[in-house]
Amino acid sequence: MEVHHHPHLDHKEKPWKEYLLEGLMIFLAVSMGFIAENIREHLSEQSKKKELIEMVSLDFERDINQLEYHKQLAIEKIKRCDTLMLILDSNNTIVNQDKYYRLLTQMQWWWFFNSNNKSRIEADSKGYLSSVENSDLAYSILKYEFFNTDYKSVEDEEMKAMDLFRSEVKYITDHAIFDKYSLLTINFPKTNIKGIKKISPEHIINTKYLLSELKHANSGYIQDVDSMKIFAHKAIENIKKQYH
Repeated sequence: MEVHHHPHLDHKEKPWKEYLLEGLMIFLAVSMGFIAENIREHLSEQSKKKELIEMVSLDFERDINQLEYHKQLAIEKIKRCDTLMLILDSNNTIVNQDKYYRLLTQMQWWWFFNSNNKSRIEADSKGYLSSVENSDLAYSILKYEFFNTDYKSVEDEEMKAMDLFRSEVKYITDHAIFDKYSLLTINFPKTNIKGIKKISPEHIINTKYLLSELKHANSGYIQDVDSMKIFAHKAIENIKKQYH
Protein backbone atom coordinates (compact mmCIF):
# COMPACT_ATOMS: atom_id res chain seq x y z
CA MET A 1 0.00 0.00 0.00
CA GLU A 2 1.27 3.37 -1.00
CA VAL A 3 1.63 6.00 1.65
CA HIS A 4 1.19 9.59 0.60
CA HIS A 5 3.12 12.10 2.56
CA HIS A 6 1.90 15.70 2.66
CA PRO A 7 4.56 18.01 1.55
CA HIS A 8 6.13 19.98 4.34
CA LEU A 9 5.43 23.69 3.81
CA ASP A 10 7.64 26.20 5.44
CA HIS A 11 5.67 29.24 6.79
CA LYS A 12 7.79 32.26 7.14
CA GLU A 13 6.92 34.54 10.03
CA LYS A 14 5.81 38.01 9.02
CA PRO A 15 7.95 40.86 10.14
CA TRP A 16 6.45 42.72 13.11
CA LYS A 17 6.09 45.84 10.98
CA GLU A 18 3.51 44.07 8.79
CA TYR A 19 1.44 43.12 11.84
CA LEU A 20 1.64 46.69 13.02
CA LEU A 21 0.57 47.99 9.61
CA GLU A 22 -2.39 45.59 9.43
CA GLY A 23 -3.49 46.58 12.92
CA LEU A 24 -3.19 50.22 12.03
CA MET A 25 -5.25 49.72 8.87
CA ILE A 26 -8.01 47.96 10.83
CA PHE A 27 -7.99 50.71 13.44
CA LEU A 28 -8.21 53.42 10.75
CA ALA A 29 -11.06 51.59 8.99
CA VAL A 30 -13.07 51.31 12.21
CA SER A 31 -12.29 54.90 13.16
CA MET A 32 -13.28 56.23 9.74
CA GLY A 33 -16.54 54.30 9.90
CA PHE A 34 -17.24 55.72 13.34
CA ILE A 35 -16.40 59.25 12.20
CA ALA A 36 -18.56 58.86 9.07
CA GLU A 37 -21.50 57.70 11.19
CA ASN A 38 -21.04 60.66 13.54
CA ILE A 39 -20.95 63.06 10.60
CA ARG A 40 -24.08 61.48 9.14
CA GLU A 41 -25.91 61.78 12.47
CA HIS A 42 -24.69 65.36 12.91
CA LEU A 43 -25.90 66.36 9.44
CA SER A 44 -29.25 64.69 10.09
CA GLU A 45 -29.57 66.48 13.44
CA GLN A 46 -28.64 69.82 11.85
CA SER A 47 -31.25 69.27 9.14
CA LYS A 48 -33.94 68.52 11.74
CA LYS A 49 -32.81 71.53 13.77
CA LYS A 50 -33.03 73.85 10.74
CA GLU A 51 -36.50 72.52 9.92
CA LEU A 52 -37.74 73.07 13.49
CA ILE A 53 -36.21 76.56 13.81
CA GLU A 54 -37.83 77.56 10.50
CA MET A 55 -41.14 76.35 11.92
CA VAL A 56 -40.53 78.65 14.91
CA SER A 57 -40.15 81.54 12.44
CA LEU A 58 -43.36 80.55 10.62
CA ASP A 59 -45.27 80.37 13.91
CA PHE A 60 -44.05 83.85 14.83
CA GLU A 61 -45.42 85.12 11.51
CA ARG A 62 -48.76 83.50 12.33
CA ASP A 63 -48.69 85.16 15.76
CA ILE A 64 -48.00 88.55 14.19
CA ASN A 65 -51.08 88.22 11.94
CA GLN A 66 -53.21 87.16 14.89
CA LEU A 67 -51.83 89.97 17.07
CA GLU A 68 -52.67 92.58 14.46
CA TYR A 69 -56.27 91.36 14.49
CA HIS A 70 -56.38 91.63 18.30
CA LYS A 71 -54.90 95.11 18.18
CA GLN A 72 -57.59 96.31 15.79
CA LEU A 73 -60.22 94.65 17.98
CA ALA A 74 -58.86 96.47 21.05
CA ILE A 75 -58.97 99.79 19.18
CA GLU A 76 -62.58 99.09 18.20
CA LYS A 77 -63.52 98.19 21.80
CA ILE A 78 -62.11 101.49 23.07
CA LYS A 79 -64.20 103.36 20.48
CA ARG A 80 -67.31 101.47 21.60
CA CYS A 81 -66.63 102.40 25.22
CA ASP A 82 -66.30 106.07 24.31
CA THR A 83 -69.52 105.97 22.27
CA LEU A 84 -71.44 104.30 25.10
CA MET A 85 -70.22 106.90 27.60
CA LEU A 86 -71.42 109.67 25.30
CA ILE A 87 -74.81 107.95 25.00
CA LEU A 88 -75.12 107.56 28.78
CA ASP A 89 -74.46 111.28 29.21
CA SER A 90 -77.05 112.28 26.60
CA ASN A 91 -80.84 112.67 26.76
CA ASN A 92 -82.25 109.12 26.88
CA THR A 93 -85.30 110.11 24.80
CA ILE A 94 -83.24 110.92 21.70
CA VAL A 95 -80.83 107.96 21.79
CA ASN A 96 -80.94 105.65 18.77
CA GLN A 97 -82.24 102.47 20.37
CA ASP A 98 -80.82 100.14 17.73
CA LYS A 99 -77.34 101.63 17.96
CA TYR A 100 -77.35 101.49 21.77
CA TYR A 101 -78.35 97.83 22.04
CA ARG A 102 -76.02 96.74 19.27
CA LEU A 103 -73.13 98.41 21.09
CA LEU A 104 -74.02 96.68 24.35
CA THR A 105 -74.05 93.33 22.56
CA GLN A 106 -70.79 93.99 20.68
CA MET A 107 -69.09 95.00 23.92
CA GLN A 108 -69.40 91.41 25.11
CA TRP A 109 -67.82 89.79 22.07
CA TRP A 110 -64.63 88.02 23.07
CA TRP A 111 -61.65 86.33 21.43
CA PHE A 112 -58.59 85.07 23.27
CA PHE A 113 -55.11 85.36 21.83
CA ASN A 114 -53.53 81.91 21.56
CA SER A 115 -49.87 81.95 20.60
CA ASN A 116 -48.57 79.33 18.16
CA ASN A 117 -45.90 78.15 20.58
CA LYS A 118 -45.70 74.38 19.99
CA SER A 119 -42.55 74.66 17.83
CA ARG A 120 -40.89 77.04 20.32
CA ILE A 121 -41.54 74.63 23.20
CA GLU A 122 -40.06 71.71 21.23
CA ALA A 123 -37.04 73.71 20.06
CA ASP A 124 -36.42 74.98 23.58
CA SER A 125 -36.60 71.44 25.02
CA LYS A 126 -33.87 70.40 22.56
CA GLY A 127 -31.67 73.33 23.59
CA TYR A 128 -31.91 75.09 20.21
CA LEU A 129 -33.11 78.35 21.75
CA SER A 130 -30.56 78.59 24.55
CA SER A 131 -28.55 81.78 25.02
CA VAL A 132 -25.38 79.75 24.38
CA GLU A 133 -26.73 78.64 21.01
CA ASN A 134 -27.85 82.11 19.91
CA SER A 135 -28.02 84.94 22.43
CA ASP A 136 -29.90 87.41 20.17
CA LEU A 137 -32.61 84.90 19.29
CA ALA A 138 -32.90 83.73 22.90
CA TYR A 139 -33.27 87.33 24.11
CA SER A 140 -35.96 88.17 21.52
CA ILE A 141 -37.99 85.08 22.47
CA LEU A 142 -37.56 85.82 26.19
CA LYS A 143 -38.91 89.35 25.74
CA TYR A 144 -41.73 88.10 23.52
CA GLU A 145 -42.81 85.63 26.21
CA PHE A 146 -42.58 88.36 28.87
CA PHE A 147 -45.09 90.56 27.04
CA ASN A 148 -47.23 87.52 26.17
CA THR A 149 -47.49 86.76 29.90
CA ASP A 150 -48.45 90.37 30.57
CA TYR A 151 -51.07 90.16 27.80
CA LYS A 152 -52.63 87.17 29.57
CA SER A 153 -52.78 89.11 32.85
CA VAL A 154 -54.59 91.92 31.01
CA GLU A 155 -57.05 89.35 29.66
CA ASP A 156 -57.82 88.36 33.26
CA GLU A 157 -58.29 92.02 34.15
CA GLU A 158 -60.69 92.57 31.26
CA MET A 159 -62.68 89.43 32.06
CA LYS A 160 -63.25 90.62 35.63
CA ALA A 161 -64.37 94.05 34.41
CA MET A 162 -66.59 92.42 31.78
CA ASP A 163 -68.29 90.24 34.41
CA LEU A 164 -69.14 93.39 36.39
CA PHE A 165 -70.31 95.12 33.22
CA ARG A 166 -72.67 92.24 32.45
CA SER A 167 -74.06 92.52 35.98
CA GLU A 168 -74.76 96.20 35.35
CA VAL A 169 -76.54 95.62 32.02
CA LYS A 170 -79.86 94.82 33.70
CA TYR A 171 -79.94 98.33 35.16
CA ILE A 172 -79.33 100.12 31.86
CA THR A 173 -81.59 98.16 29.48
CA ASP A 174 -85.11 96.91 28.88
CA HIS A 175 -84.89 93.14 28.99
CA ALA A 176 -87.41 92.58 26.18
CA ILE A 177 -85.29 94.66 23.82
CA PHE A 178 -81.93 93.42 25.09
CA ASP A 179 -83.03 89.81 24.74
CA LYS A 180 -83.76 90.32 21.04
CA TYR A 181 -80.23 91.61 20.40
CA SER A 182 -78.66 88.75 22.35
CA LEU A 183 -79.58 86.34 19.53
CA LEU A 184 -76.33 86.51 17.56
CA THR A 185 -77.56 84.00 14.98
CA ILE A 186 -80.22 86.42 13.76
CA ASN A 187 -79.30 89.48 11.72
CA PHE A 188 -81.88 92.11 12.69
CA PRO A 189 -82.44 95.02 10.31
CA LYS A 190 -81.36 98.42 11.64
CA THR A 191 -84.10 100.71 12.91
CA ASN A 192 -84.38 104.42 13.71
CA ILE A 193 -86.44 104.08 16.87
CA LYS A 194 -85.56 106.80 19.36
CA GLY A 195 -85.43 106.43 23.10
CA ILE A 196 -84.05 104.08 25.75
CA LYS A 197 -85.10 103.55 29.37
CA LYS A 198 -84.23 106.29 31.83
CA ILE A 199 -81.16 105.19 33.78
CA SER A 200 -80.48 106.29 37.34
CA PRO A 201 -77.42 108.54 37.90
CA GLU A 202 -75.92 105.86 40.15
CA HIS A 203 -75.98 103.21 37.42
CA ILE A 204 -74.79 105.67 34.80
CA ILE A 205 -71.68 106.42 36.84
CA ASN A 206 -71.15 102.74 37.70
CA THR A 207 -71.35 101.79 34.03
CA LYS A 208 -69.01 104.59 32.99
CA TYR A 209 -66.39 103.50 35.50
CA LEU A 210 -66.60 99.94 34.17
CA LEU A 211 -66.25 101.23 30.63
CA SER A 212 -63.14 103.12 31.72
CA GLU A 213 -61.72 99.89 33.16
CA LEU A 214 -62.38 98.13 29.89
CA LYS A 215 -60.67 100.94 28.00
CA HIS A 216 -57.68 100.63 30.31
CA ALA A 217 -57.44 96.88 29.68
CA ASN A 218 -57.66 97.30 25.92
CA SER A 219 -55.03 100.03 25.89
CA GLY A 220 -52.85 97.49 27.75
CA TYR A 221 -53.49 94.99 24.97
CA ILE A 222 -52.29 97.48 22.39
CA GLN A 223 -49.04 98.14 24.24
CA ASP A 224 -48.36 94.43 24.73
CA VAL A 225 -49.24 93.63 21.11
CA ASP A 226 -46.86 96.30 19.78
CA SER A 227 -44.05 94.98 22.00
CA MET A 228 -44.71 91.34 21.04
CA LYS A 229 -44.69 92.22 17.36
CA ILE A 230 -41.33 94.01 17.71
CA PHE A 231 -39.65 90.99 19.30
CA ALA A 232 -41.38 88.50 17.00
CA HIS A 233 -39.97 90.39 14.00
CA LYS A 234 -36.51 90.42 15.60
CA ALA A 235 -36.68 86.67 16.19
CA ILE A 236 -37.71 86.08 12.56
CA GLU A 237 -34.87 88.28 11.26
CA ASN A 238 -32.37 86.45 13.45
CA ILE A 239 -33.57 83.05 12.23
CA LYS A 240 -33.36 84.15 8.58
CA LYS A 241 -29.79 85.40 9.02
CA GLN A 242 -28.64 82.21 10.70
CA TYR A 243 -30.53 79.51 8.81
CA HIS A 244 -31.06 80.83 5.26
